[in-house]
This record gives sequence, structure tokens and C-alpha cells, in this order.
Amino acid sequence: MQPIIGYNFGAGLTERVDKAMNTGLAIAFAFMFSMFLLCEIAADPIIRLFSNEIALKDIAITGLRVCAWTFPVMSMQTTITNFFQSIGKPKTCIILSFIRQIVFLIPLIFLLPEIFGLGLDGVWLSIPLADFIACILTVAVYMRYKRQQELTIKMI
Repeated sequence: MQPIIGYNFGAGLTERVDKAMNTGLAIAFAFMFSMFLLCEIAADPIIRLFSNEIALKDIAITGLRVCAWTFPVMSMQTTITNFFQSIGKPKTCIILSFIRQIVFLIPLIFLLPEIFGLGLDGVWLSIPLADFIACILTVAVYMRYKRQQELTIKMI
């Protein structure tokens, strides 16, 4: 997706950029939804690839399933950050990439288990919650960018 968007963006072919972006979003969503289903259906065999310890396996299966909840949502976040990289906006890309871990995930890992008393469940829930919040922010930044582009095109 990146070279196609980069080339067409540079050539000023906004319709092709939009088409490539929509195709990229659809493919990413389909892939990540498939991975979500795989994690839900085959969590046990996936975890056994890494460990056969029973106590660890049960905890890991729960963690994998909880984290997989936002795989389809994260397809948007990843695709949009790649879009900004493709059009030569590395600062936006880097900020959107790191904001999930630094601004959302780290505080949530401390807040949910301790302050809200959720224990290990709070750690697991902090991951999809950070993903979801980061995705909302990323989509908002993308929509703002698209509105600015539309206004620029109308002014020309």
C-alpha cells in the first residue's frame, strides 16, 4: 500500500490515493479479523507453541483472547499510520505509533489493576483499551487530515 499511495500522492492523484487507502483498510481488516477468529478458535494450540505449563497456559489463553478483541480495530490504526508515512508525514506517523504504548498503555497498566482493583484482568484489559483509544485518536487525526485536504482542493 505504501508505495502505491506515495507515488499517487506525489503525482496529485487523490482518487487513486483514496482507492488504495480503502483497499488497504479492507485487506487489513479482513486479515486482522481472521487473526482474531484464529486466536479465539485455536488459542490453546497457539499458546502450546510457546509453553506446555498448565498454569501459564490458562493465563496466556485468557490474555491472548482479550488482546485479540481489538485486532480488527487495530487494522485501522496500523493502516492509517502507514498512510501518513506514505505521504511524507513521519512526525504524525511516529506520534500515532507511539501514543498507544506511551500515553495510553503504560498508564492503564498501572491504573486498572491497582486503582480499580482488577488485578491481572486489569493488565489484560489495559491492552485492548489502549488499542481502542489509540484507534479512535488515529481515525480522528485521519478524518481531520481528509477534511483539510478537501478544503484545500475546493480552494484551488
